[in-house]
Amino acid sequence: MDPDKILQKLEKKADYSELFYSEDQVFKVKTVKDKVEFAQSNTNSYYQIRIIKAGKIGVCSFREEKDADKAINTALKISKYSKEYDSPSFPAPVSSKEQRVNKKALETPQEEMESQLLNVIDSLKKKSVTVTQAGVTKSLEKSELYTTEGAEIEWDESFYSAYADISYKGTETWEEKTSIKYFDLLDLENKLEWLAQNTCGGKRVSGETTVLLPPETVSELVDAFFTPAISHYNVLLNKSVFKSKRKKQVSSENLTVYDDPGLQEGLFTREHDPEGVKCTKKHIIQSGMLQDFIRDLKSSWLTKENPTGHAYRTTIGVNESPTNLTFDSKNMIEEQDFSGVFIRDVLGVHTCNHLTGDFSLEVSSGAVMKKGEPTSPVRNCVLVGNFFELLKNMSLSGQPEQRDHYVGPGWVFKGKII
Repeated sequence: MDPDKILQKLEKKADYSELFYSEDQVFKVKTVKDKVEFAQSNTNSYYQIRIIKAGKIGVCSFREEKDADKAINTALKISKYSKEYDSPSFPAPVSSKEQRVNKKALETPQEEMESQLLNVIDSLKKKSVTVTQAGVTKSLEKSELYTTEGAEIEWDESFYSAYADISYKGTETWEEKTSIKYFDLLDLENKLEWLAQNTCGGKRVSGETTVLLPPETVSELVDAFFTPAISHYNVLLNKSVFKSKRKKQVSSENLTVYDDPGLQEGLFTREHDPEGVKCTKKHIIQSGMLQDFIRDLKSSWLTKENPTGHAYRTTIGVNESPTNLTFDSKNMIEEQDFSGVFIRDVLGVHTCNHLTGDFSLEVSSGAVMKKGEPTSPVRNCVLVGNFFELLKNMSLSGQPEQRDHYVGPGWVFKGKII
C-alpha cells in the first residue's frame, strides 16, 4: 500500500481524511470427530477511507488498492447526505507502532497443532466423550491508520485459540480459549471432561434459586445487554436503558466496572484506538453509580465531550466498543460456599430484548451444586429475568477470566428457572 499517494488525493478533495488498512492472517486446523478435516491458511484484508467535508462524514471500504479512486468518490457522495457536525475536532497526530506479537504462537507448526487436537480427542474418547468438532487457530492481525493531519499508527497482534464441541449423554456443550500467547490444550481437555461428567445428561429443574453463571456465559449477556447500553451513541439514539442515569445508582453499590485498555495480556489491549485517540482506563460504574459512557469521535462531536478511545472499525464503518471490560466487586462468594444451580450453556441470547434487558434463555446444560460441588446435571429448563435488575443484586464468584471483551469472575444472583 502507498498511503502517501492516496492521502495526497484525499487532501485535495476533503477537509480531513483517514486511510485505514486491516489485514488478518489466519492459519487454522480443524477436525471432525476423530479426523483432521482441513488445515487452511487465509488472509482477509480491507481498506477504509473516511472523509469529512463541510462538517459531513463519508465512509467507504474497499478490498484492493486499485479501487481507491472509486472509493474516494463514493465517500464524497455519501458525505453530501450525512448529518452535519458542528466544528468536528480530531486527536493530535501521533506516530506509533504497537506490537503484541508472540513468536511461539505464530511459529507453532501444523503438525503440533494437529497432534494437540488429536490427543484431546483420543483422551476424551477413552472417557466415552465424543468430540464432534475441534480447531486450533493462530493469527496475526495487522492494522494501519494514516490521516491527512499526519498521524501514522500501526498495530500488530498475534492470537492463539482453540475450541472443541462435545457430545455426552445426549447433551452438547463446548469450551474455547483465546490468548495472545501460545498454550497447550491440557486445560481445555480437563474443562471438557469436567463439563461432560457434571453438566451433561441432566433433567429439568424449576423454581426460584441461587444461580451461578460462569465467565463464558456472563460474556454473552454483557455483550448483548451491557455493551450497547454504555455506548454514548446509543444513548443519543434513545437505545440505551442508561440514558439520563449518569451519576445515578444502576447496580449494586459493591460493583465497579471499568474498561482497561492497558490490561497486561488483555485480548484488546492498546495504546490508541483505530481513530488515533489515546486510550486510558475508563470507569463506567463505580460503587454502583454510573459514571460515564464510551465515546468515539462521532459521539464526542455530538455531545461536545472528549472521546474516550473506544472506536472500533469494521468494513461497514466506525462504531463504539469496549476493550477489556473489567468487573470487580467487594461482594465475593467463595466457590466452595456456593449452593444452587450452575448454568453453563444457554440458548436464545440473540432473541432477547436488548434494550429493556428482559431475557428468557433455554438452559441446555448445567448442574445443581451443593457447597461448590456438582450433585446432578440440569437441562431443558428456562432462565428468566432482566439483566439490568440482575446488576443490582449480583455478586462475583471464582477466578477472573477474559472471555471476549468481558474480564471478571462468574456471577451469582437470585434467579427464576421455569
